[in-house]
Amino acid sequence: MNQIPEPKNLLDMVKTSPQFATATDDFARVYRFVTNQSDEIECQQFGAFPDIYEGLTLLTLTPDTSTVAVAIATQGWAAPATDDSTLNDTAPSERPDRERVSLLAVIDKTNRHHTRVHFVNRGETHEDSGDDVGGQLLEALRVALHLSSIDPDEASSMIQSTLADIARLNGDDAPF
Repeated sequence: MNQIPEPKNLLDMVKTSPQFATATDDFARVYRFVTNQSDEIECQQFGAFPDIYEGLTLLTLTPDTSTVAVAIATQGWAAPATDDSTLNDTAPSERPDRERVSLLAVIDKTNRHHTRVHFVNRGETHEDSGDDVGGQLLEALRVALHLSSIDPDEASSMIQSTLADIARLNGDDAPF
């Protein structure tokens, strides 16, 4: 098998994929990198979802042994951390210091990761591959690639809860 490219290079593969280039909606996209029959790494769009966690949950439930990395592309609101605990408990979209961002993030099966955040109004892009990058989204990527340090029962509970929330939003009964 070919060596997995550096995570930063995987994000460049996402940006040049036909699905990324033609996306005109606000859906979050989930990508997986697989080893094809020619033993090359290729980027495949897994799906487009109104909620990134829905997409990552579905990916978690459809493991593929040829998957060597998982990436997401999404956009939304971000706000900086602050000493004001009331602001930190407020959704970024409700904060006065919010900024529109687009985000690309990737993690490979060796747990290397990279994020690229573009601040739309400022026109600035920040990239990070460091160990200080973390949070709920990175952990969801780890779970999707089956790398998570979360207890399997806790991960299963999180997935079932997410699926139940999705079903309720769609007006359906629980999907299990």
